[in-house]
Amino acid sequence: FYLQSLKPVLSLEGEARRIHRRTDKVTLPLSARATLEGASKNGQLFFELTASNGSSTHASILDFSAADGTFGAPPQVLKCLGLPHDGSSCASGECGDVTVRYKLLKRGTFAKVQPLVKRFRKDVDDLKALLERELLLRTTLTQGDEIEVTNGEEVFLLRVLLLEPESAVSLIDTDL
Repeated sequence: FYLQSLKPVLSLEGEARRIHRRTDKVTLPLSARATLEGASKNGQLFFELTASNGSSTHASILDFSAADGTFGAPPQVLKCLGLPHDGSSCASGECGDVTVRYKLLKRGTFAKVQPLVKRFRKDVDDLKALLERELLLRTTLTQGDEIEVTNGEEVFLLRVLLLEPESAVSLIDTDL
């Protein structure tokens, strides 16, 4: 359906529009719309993103407002790709291209995550509520990603160790 090499550009469009599931929503160029029309009957459009450094993650579509030859990505997506998440060097083209490929994702049924700091368990009072709240900000999860979760003023990183039924899953309309 869709396979392109595009330059990553920092996008805060989801935040600006107050989109609830904004953490992993990307913008694509208008030229992608026609190619993806057939895929949209499958529901939400998901994409596998692979950076030139070999890092990969998944995201879903926000809209088709990116400039030709680019795609807009929120900081969390850039970070998962191992790219500067403030967009500084990506804007000047130093990040290289990212391969953007349409991919149909199954709904997730299980996830195993690991905090990257030991005090996470001690500092978080209601772990279940925190994870539920933070996962509602996302549409996808990819094994190997490090996702940020916020507990009050503190930000913790969690590594996604295992997902079922596949190594990348949709979080839309599912109980994980």
